[in-house]
Amino acid sequence: MEPVRYIDDFLQHVRRKRIRVLTLKGLYLLFAFLTGSFLLSNLFSYYFPTQVREFWLPALISFGAAFAYLLYYCFLREGTTDFSLDQAALLTEEKFP
Repeated sequence: MEPVRYIDDFLQHVRRKRIRVLTLKGLYLLFAFLTGSFLLSNLFSYYFPTQVREFWLPALISFGAAFAYLLYYCFLREGTTDFSLDQAALLTEEKFP
């Protein structure tokens, strides 16, 4: 193999690793959001049992909006942006000068 092919293979590896890192970051963020929402809703229903019925619809709407935003931010926006080999090379040079 010629050196250009080695460089292209390495940069493709950097691109694949970036996608894996962004996916894991998004999954961790969604898991933290779901866990926090679950704990917050349980605390709210424990301390205010009579008011929970009045606020379930606004809480569900705000939860859905925040969840949709996180899905968009973590997976659609980050995952569909172009990441060329030049950007992979710049990222590599930034990390290993």
